[in-house]
Amino acid sequence: MDVDFNSLPSEVTAEFWKDIPDDVLEEVYRQLEPDGMGGSMIDGDEFQFEQSGALDQGYQAYTSSSSFNRTPTMDDEDDLASDVNDHLHQQHPHMHHHHHQQMLHMHHHSPNVRSYMFTGGAQTRIEVQQSKEFLQQIMQSETTLQQQIEKLRQVQHQLAINPMKDAINAQKSQLDNLTQQIEHLLQQIRAINTTVILETSELNTSRTVIQSLIIQRQIIDVYKKELNYIATNAGPQVFGAVLIVDQPIPQVLFKSKAMEDNFTIKLFTSTTIEPQSCGKVHASLVAEDKTWKADRPLENDESQLDMFTRKAIFNHVKINISTRMAMVHLKFGLTLATTSGASSNIESTPSLPIIVITNESQWCEAEGKLLILDAFSGEAEIPWPQLANAIHHHFLKATRQDLCRPSRAISFAEFDFIHKKFFGALDYVSSPLASKFWFWFGQVTQTLRFKRHVNAMWYTGLIFGLITKEECNRALLGQDLGTFMIRFSENHPGLFAVAYVDDDPEEPVKHYLIRSDDIGSQKTLPDFLREKSQFRFLFQLDPLTGILSPFAKDAVLGSFYSKTKRSGDANPTGYVTL
Repeated sequence: MDVDFNSLPSEVTAEFWKDIPDDVLEEVYRQLEPDGMGGSMIDGDEFQFEQSGALDQGYQAYTSSSSFNRTPTMDDEDDLASDVNDHLHQQHPHMHHHHHQQMLHMHHHSPNVRSYMFTGGAQTRIEVQQSKEFLQQIMQSETTLQQQIEKLRQVQHQLAINPMKDAINAQKSQLDNLTQQIEHLLQQIRAINTTVILETSELNTSRTVIQSLIIQRQIIDVYKKELNYIATNAGPQVFGAVLIVDQPIPQVLFKSKAMEDNFTIKLFTSTTIEPQSCGKVHASLVAEDKTWKADRPLENDESQLDMFTRKAIFNHVKINISTRMAMVHLKFGLTLATTSGASSNIESTPSLPIIVITNESQWCEAEGKLLILDAFSGEAEIPWPQLANAIHHHFLKATRQDLCRPSRAISFAEFDFIHKKFFGALDYVSSPLASKFWFWFGQVTQTLRFKRHVNAMWYTGLIFGLITKEECNRALLGQDLGTFMIRFSENHPGLFAVAYVDDDPEEPVKHYLIRSDDIGSQKTLPDFLREKSQFRFLFQLDPLTGILSPFAKDAVLGSFYSKTKRSGDANPTGYVTL
């Protein structure tokens, strides 16, 4: 079945797209793509975006010490981002990836209950589909690269037995070529990350592939050192690397509290090495300023290496010092002894950064420092999607969600709210502007992470969260008396505001700011809502469909209620009294 594009309305709106059946929409995707995806397919392990060779121009090398988002020079960044964006929108010149429309659509849930649908712009579905395909192709190239490295290992093993000058030179050339391929793939992943706001599965995939490519580069470096040894016929040496094959993103820890994530370490050795023993792997703390006085700054800092898998897993590592808002790293090392009698101490590269704090009040500042480093990597400005992807990854980790299957990710419409509200819909955003945003969003995230019941209420859509006061008014207008929804206050970081339908004809939708003394250790958010008669029907969001539907508050909040009740207090300036 072909879709007649000439019959489409001149201005294709979200209302138009949401009514198209999935099978028809998939056919639209197919017809929009060039034949076989044209120049975007991998050819001979080289992945290229259509219409350009810009991926090969002017990029800084992605080093092993780089974080996920290292920005190239601004001119080169513009060239590549423009190229990727052109490919995503070559059939849709009126669409722009920075402006996902936010809309509240009426949806007749039943004859007696009116609901609304909250959606992002239709263009995001096309972008997401193509970014998935691009990442899938890069993953295929990365797998092929692993196979090529394994073949070169076999060649190098033969060279160690029978070294020939021409074969050694050919091997060096092959290793250099693989290094270039790795850099090229890293640049391609960056291009996607700086151009499109990724879905969570692709967000996690991109980081995983980057980590794998960096490990492969470390392996190639070992082979290059060994090859020089073979060429010069030097004395016995140990060539190997301790690789961090799995680790969490930059994180904030509490002093003397076990880490929630594990570190997986792998020993890699060259073809001329036959390990005899290596004992335990030791973790050490690395910092620029070692001012702590603890005799043992780390606990659970040893792990036995499995000689069959050559892996060691570090569980429940504790850091027993406060880093005073400074970033520290972990390194992992061991002593490797070989059958030839040689031995060597081998140490990993530093882990991703960690900040250790002593109390909850420090969390927001510490997490903000890590986010800015992760997103900007020292650059003054970066593309908005690059910051959005970093925000999303840190948010999911901070709210303890599975990065592959999150309970509730940030939607495209919510990112549009953030982009317009805090960044003026700018294409490029600065580090100071991002820090100012984090002053608000960091406290929102901290509330979700630490406040009792709040996380569960967010996951299930009982707290709508990221929405403007005006959008609340539109959603609630015409709803039954006492229908309410919960959002994060735009002007009071970390506090909730409740929008509710009132019988006041001049102000049919009112807003109440829930102050810090309304809820706390003695009274939870559900208990506060329970005792207020003005709140009758909670407008609950279905995070999967974007549909808002009203439910009797006791029916959806009852499981959160405590046994005790307290009376409420007066209101602040600018908000109504309950």
